[in-house]
Amino acid sequence: LAVVDWRRCNVTTEIQVRETVHDVCFLHNELFFAVAQKRYTFIYDKRGIELHCLKNITGSGALRLQFLPHHFLLASISKGGVLDYVDTSTGSHVAHHKTRKGRCDAITADPRSGVVSLGHSNGTVTLWSPSMGTPLATLLAHHAPITAIANDVSSGNYLVTAGMEGRVRVWDVRKMREVHSYISPTPARTIALSQCEMLAVGFGSAVEVWKEALTSKQHSPYLKLRIQSSGANRNTRSGGGGGAAATFAGATAAAAVERLAFCPYEDVLGAGHAEGFTSLLVPGAGEPNFDSLVANPFETGKQRREAEIHMLLDKLLPESIMREPDRIGTLLRPHERQRNLTQTLVSKANAAARAKRVGKRPGEKKGGEKEGGEGGGGGGEGEWRGMRRMRRRGRRKGGMG
Repeated sequence: LAVVDWRRCNVTTEIQVRETVHDVCFLHNELFFAVAQKRYTFIYDKRGIELHCLKNITGSGALRLQFLPHHFLLASISKGGVLDYVDTSTGSHVAHHKTRKGRCDAITADPRSGVVSLGHSNGTVTLWSPSMGTPLATLLAHHAPITAIANDVSSGNYLVTAGMEGRVRVWDVRKMREVHSYISPTPARTIALSQCEMLAVGFGSAVEVWKEALTSKQHSPYLKLRIQSSGANRNTRSGGGGGAAATFAGATAAAAVERLAFCPYEDVLGAGHAEGFTSLLVPGAGEPNFDSLVANPFETGKQRREAEIHMLLDKLLPESIMREPDRIGTLLRPHERQRNLTQTLVSKANAAARAKRVGKRPGEKKGGEKEGGEGGGGGGEGEWRGMRRMRRRGRRKGGMG
């Protein structure tokens, strides 16, 4: 395990855990990170000191991790398809959901609502919240296993999925409808979205970046990068049609791309591969204007401690995670209240009429015993069925039956 300062190209922390590492993710700041190891999930600090072991994450070991900063929840999906939520501020186990869809290698979260999206081997995408044991929605995205999934960082309205059939599809989460799709030469292994709607797709040893790829379909990539196989510091670069060409420096490994991630508020794309890490320059990828109350790159130690306290005080409950978070705290309009009241009264009236109709049948006594004793039970039931048929015929003809 290693924590690298990509600005200064310095390794700040490096430890040997002596077992397989499946995934890593930072928590609410850069001082803590979670590691999904072979059996358990561990939390380390910036010096590499083990702080906590999450033994309450069930299953056969976590494969992927996703942190929800507004709720202080660490979501993990295990090899057996079990989704767990752990509160990192208290260490308590919040939820345990069985997806019943087998192994899952793709996970992402909506930054606006906190809904976790899982990509399964049968080509479906399921949306989850810790308060419900069943998916909020299920989407058939591909006819092949899903290899990667990513959420729109800015608005959360779009979802991008990649499948083994070689297609990258863009979905509108509000309508659950496909917007458009792209074709990759080989199945994409990883995808990433920037704050300015740039889509990075990694397949084999190549990386393609598509500009404004969510709202409209682009006919050519904004830039391409291919890592050569000789191990020398040599890249192949080209600009897409109509887009500005980009210059790269620093690719040193000849290996397949494993993971891509954009740096917030920076025009930098990080590429992790089998032989190391490479930072790539992508002009226009990061948001140029930042809010110091949300992310302050010049904060001091005192400001960081105060920001951590404010985040804990503003922590949202797990029950607040839903597909439409804008409905929280809103008021119903008068016609909506009247419509809901009418629907409630109609449903209650129908339930009362149904209970009255089936509650007391002809040929039954008060205790529920049919007239005629044991031998006459069949006759009473037959009369009741005959009367029901006569009533139905009468209603069809306009009579009362």
